[in-house]
Amino acid sequence: MIRRLKGGNANIENLPIQDKDGKFLINSKGRLAKWKEHFSDLLNVHINIDPTIMQNITEPCIPSNEQFRQDKVPSLIEVEEAINKMKSGKASENEGIAADILKAGGKSMAKACMK
Repeated sequence: MIRRLKGGNANIENLPIQDKDGKFLINSKGRLAKWKEHFSDLLNVHINIDPTIMQNITEPCIPSNEQFRQDKVPSLIEVEEAINKMKSGKASENEGIAADILKAGGKSMAKACMK
């Protein structure tokens, strides 16, 4: 009701924005260029780092038992548990196979996933 009395939703897409000089940008190309500049300045920060500090940083070393654990192929039971934990009605990003299909496939599907 308040929105109706106020005049509805404001269309913020067409509101002008100010550039660095204080001028209002009213066309879409100008506004897009300003947002591009804003996020470029925000996200692309140059940091000066002393090269000697970078040389003194050692690479982390993974213990051999942990490396073995990470490289080990998952067991059939682990694959089945992972499939059962998947949310129904969702598809995996890479293959596009729905979780319901994987779950319905049972052990044979879990074996196929291991290949």
